[in-house]
Amino acid sequence: MTSEEYRGLLERLDLTQVAAARMLDIDPRTSRYYALGEYPVPVKIAGILRLMAKFDVEPDEFWKMTKRDRPKDEDDDDDRPASNRHRLVAGQY
Repeated sequence: MTSEEYRGLLERLDLTQVAAARMLDIDPRTSRYYALGEYPVPVKIAGILRLMAKFDVEPDEFWKMTKRDRPKDEDDDDDRPASNRHRLVAGQY
């Protein structure tokens, strides 16, 4: 997904970059970087936005469908937020 497509989908979905970041559970700066083309838009985020646009899913409806407790894996004893787990894998802790 190009930065132009990202911005276009946000406009079509009536989302600001900050609102999109909240909905997608990413940092607002990351959303801005996607919009500027400084970071590539991940395939999962591109897919979510494309599906929302294709099936006319409102951001509020998406929020309700996705905001639930994340089930813990059986071997998941890490109490850190899921957003920080990638750092553990990358050796940053």
